[in-house]
Formats: sequence, structure tokens, C-alpha cells
Amino acid sequence: MSSEDDEGGRTARFRVGLHALILISFTVVFAVMTAVLAWLSWKERHRLVDETLTQLHEQVALRIERRLAALLDVPVNLLEPLAEQARLGLLPVEDRERLLQRFVSQLRAHSHLSNLSLATPDGHYVNAYRDWLRPDAVMVSLAEPGGPMRSHHVDEAGRRIGELEPLEGFDVTARPWYRAALEARAPTWYGPYRFFSGGSLAVGMAWPVYREPDGLAGVLAADISLHDFSRFLTAIDLAPGGAAFVVDDEGLLLADDSGRPPLTGDDDSSRRLAAAESPSAAIRFAARHLPSDVPAGTGSARRIESGDEVWFLAWQRISREAGPGMTIGVSVPRPAYLDAMVTRDRQAVLIAIGTLVLFLAAAWALAHAISRPIRDLAEASTRVGEDPATDFPRSRVREIDRLAHSFRDMAGRLETTMASLERRVTERTALLQAANVRLDRISRTDSLTGLANRRDAHATMVREWRRARRSGRPLALVLADIDWFKDYNDRYGHPAGDRALVRVAETLAACTRRAGDVVARYGGEEFLFVLPGLDSDDARAFAEHVREAIEALAIEHDGSPLGRMTMSFGVTASVATREAAGSDGVEGLLRTADRALYAAKRSGRNRVATREHDAGDPGPDPALC
Repeated sequence: MSSEDDEGGRTARFRVGLHALILISFTVVFAVMTAVLAWLSWKERHRLVDETLTQLHEQVALRIERRLAALLDVPVNLLEPLAEQARLGLLPVEDRERLLQRFVSQLRAHSHLSNLSLATPDGHYVNAYRDWLRPDAVMVSLAEPGGPMRSHHVDEAGRRIGELEPLEGFDVTARPWYRAALEARAPTWYGPYRFFSGGSLAVGMAWPVYREPDGLAGVLAADISLHDFSRFLTAIDLAPGGAAFVVDDEGLLLADDSGRPPLTGDDDSSRRLAAAESPSAAIRFAARHLPSDVPAGTGSARRIESGDEVWFLAWQRISREAGPGMTIGVSVPRPAYLDAMVTRDRQAVLIAIGTLVLFLAAAWALAHAISRPIRDLAEASTRVGEDPATDFPRSRVREIDRLAHSFRDMAGRLETTMASLERRVTERTALLQAANVRLDRISRTDSLTGLANRRDAHATMVREWRRARRSGRPLALVLADIDWFKDYNDRYGHPAGDRALVRVAETLAACTRRAGDVVARYGGEEFLFVLPGLDSDDARAFAEHVREAIEALAIEHDGSPLGRMTMSFGVTASVATREAAGSDGVEGLLRTADRALYAAKRSGRNRVATREHDAGDPGPDPALC
């Protein structure tokens, strides 16, 4: 039997040196642990980036939606009072010169407006407009029945100068917007169409004016150039390769951030550009993934993978009654945000490779130190058969001690490496927790007023109710509502309504000075005070103080009989009982406050009404709901 066989006669088919075995073992363990921790860190970092960017692009889409909604409100807000004045005979429809001056002043007062006109059934036409390429230059046009349309420039004083070439054979009653208004017999949108003074697109609204008993007195029309909205999109700072745009229900572009009108072809044969044909890869990608047949006011943001491409796509749907449906899109390629991350990842890989090389050198030395005493012992054992007098190394015990010391040293290095990696994971976790805290704070705050929202108010009521049950102290609720606020919005517009809500919220917050008191926006124009420790009398006095503070703001409100903005208050208070559950007790108290508010509204508004809470109250009278 050869020396290669073991005592049982079995031959080892694979042999490896102890030095190599130790070196390979430590290298594999280190490499696997490093790779796993690096992969987990990489995944967590990319997940956080995806979540943050999705939210960012959703906010950009909402910002664009608000700007577009405000732009579409311009024709409505302008034509509605003009049509009413014309119906009542207050707008000088027959006095073309005065009407022309009126239109010029309106055009200069509304920077988004590109055209304002009136056409009468007998063929008279009065028009003020601006060139989309030169928004500061205002021009006017007049046409008589059967005659040409004559156009002039207008100077700063409103005088006509520099007559343009007349347009022969102009019949305003044949214009599409005029016919659309007659067919609808109601305000209606028209377009989009190519603006006649250039290559921009425009949309408009036509508003027929009827007088009793004469019938149709004329058709008012107002246009807005979408090139102005394109300039707004161009100013949005998106990542390289991204795009912001608006398409209609047919998938044709209305505006984008390229700064050019979304048209193709020359001036005479140009046509509107489909989103799927856009030169922008971001818009073409979005055209394939934008949803269809979704209701107005909806939107979403998500991360989309398509083959090797990864994009962030956010969209918002908007439409107007009797008008075109529009979809706002924001599309950005994910690699645009990952360049810096890729650079850091490459640096991390280089550092890991350098660390691995240093570790291999250290592991080789350690393996040699471990295997050498054993190898010396093995060689000495081999020589025993030939020379019984062979001495065994006397340093054998010392080498074992050094082996243990080396293992301890290696363990210390691994512990240091693990601590460093764990610290990185902890830092990433802390960032995630901080992001969750911010998201939670956002979810509990009303975005317009900065007050607590309905969700946070309900949680506060349940918490204070439970605390009141333990302490036996009273808990008061004050439910407040702005009087005639719908009329305020209808008269002054929703932007003014939002500003009024902010002023009211600031005043309510200023009146809430005690620690523990909470004021929240509970509905559209409804607010809720949670006042721990106050009984009905104290809560009523507090509500009266707040009512006077709101009245002192002297916010003009022509839709109110009082001429200014006021609020009505419903006050209730109760001592919580141990038998009433947290949410049930709060709901009963809230119903009582709602009844008190209704009583204040019914008795004339701008006042405070108090209603004592009954724990057995079944709820509000259905007739009052």
C-alpha cells in the first residue's frame, strides 16, 4: 500500500493543502458577506430613490394641473359677467367703438388672453387680439355685414394705428365658434385650432347672449393661446431627457416643454402633432403608457419598466364642462437621476476590490502562519519512519498559541468590517424612518391652510376623550363654518376663496393659545376646535372671541347680507364617562356640536350656538342632515 492510501485502504481522490484551504475559506466568507451587505444597501438606496422621485413627479404634475386649470378659468371668468351685462343691456353691443375699447382694456388686463370678440347675427364683428409671438402688441378688427374685415394696431392710448391688409369676404356667422355657440345654445368650448396670426395652438369659449324678447343678441368669444402655457412648461426644471406635456383625448399634443408649437409640416399644410410622433423620447414613451377613459380630477405617478427602459411617469386628468378633455403628463427616464449614484457605486466597487486585495494578502500570511507548524509536524512525522531519532519541533505549543492569537486577530478584523457595514445599514434605516416621519406629518396636515386635517382631528378627539375619561375633566368641541362661502367662491373665484381660507385659518390658529388645544380644517370651509378641560360656558366664550376675530378681518363678501365674511359656531362640552367607548363618545359629541352649528346657521349665522351633550343622543335629526 502506498503512502497515498489511508489506513482503511481507501485512496483520497482530491487533496488540497491546508494553506490553500484556509486561504480559500476565509476569502469566500469575506466575499459573500461583503456582497450580500452591499447588495442589500444598493437595493435599499434605489428603493428610496424610486419612492422620492415618484412623489416628486406627482407634485410636478399637480402643479401643472393647477396652472392649466387657472388658465382654462380665464375665458369663463371673463365671458360670464360680459354676457350678463350684454343681456341686461349694460354692455354697449351697438356702440362698436366703446365695445372695442372695452375689449382692448380686458385683453391688456389678462396676460393669458389672446382674443376677445363679439359677433352679431347681422354680421357685425368686433375683435381685439394679440400675436402669440408678440404678446405685448395688441390689434383690433372690425367688420360690417357684407364688407371686409379691417384690422389695425393699437397704441398705448387705445388709438388705432397702422392699418393691416383688409380681409375680403369675411363672414363672421360662418366661423366655427359662432356656429358651435348657436348649436349648443349655451356656453361651449371650441378648438384646439391653429392660431390665425402664427403657428401656435389656441382654445376658446363661445358664449351666446340672448335678450328678451329679441332672442339672440350676439356671440361672445374668448381665446387663450397654449403657447403661453408651453412657456410655463419650459420653465419647469426636469432631469435631462424628461418632458412635461399636455395631450387631448385623441392623443394629440396641445403643449409641451420644447418651446415650439406641437405642429408638423409647413405653415400652409401644418397639422397637429400626435404624442406618439413627438421628437421627444420621453413623450413617445408616455404616449404608450398613459391611461385612457379615466374621469376628470384623477391622476397617478408610478415607476414603469419597459424592456431595458425604466421611467417615472406622472399624469393628471382635467376637463371642463362642454369643453375638451386634457391629460397632463410628466415623463422622466430613471437613468437621468442615477448617474451620480452609478458614480458612487463604482467608487464603492473599487474600494471593495482594494479591500479584498488587502484582505487576500492578510489571509495568505495568516494561512501560512496557521499551516506551517502543522506542516512541520507532518514532515517530522514522515521522517520518523526513516529516522526514529527525528526530533519534533519544540515550538509546537508556541505555534498553537500564535494560531489562536491569529484567529483572534482575524475575528477582530471581521468584527470591524461588520460594524462598518451595520453602521451603513443603520444610517440607511434612519433615513427611511425620517422619510416616514415626514410622510406621516404630511398625511396629518391640511396642505392649503397648514392646520391639522380631518384625520388628525379625529385622532386628537379620541385621544382627548380617553384622557378626559381618566381625569374626569370636561372636553369641549367647537364646530365652525364660514357663512355663505359657496357664494363667495362663485363671486370671487376659487383662488380668492383659497386665500380667504388661509387668512381665516391663520386667525383661528392665533386664537388657539392654550397648550393642548387643537384647531383643524374639518371640511371645505368647516373647522373644528378640540378644547380639553373647558366646559360649555368657557367654550362658548372662546367661540365668541374667535367669531369677533373673524369679523374683525373685514374680508369683503358681497354675497353675504352682512357685506363681509363671518363664521357660525356650534359649541358643546361633556364630561366623559367610563362606560362610553373612545370613538362612540367622540362621535356623539361631534354630532351634538354639528346640531349646535346647524342651530346657529338656522338662527341667522354669524353667531355662536351651544347645545348640551347627551351621551344617549342617537344622532342628528335626519331632516337636518
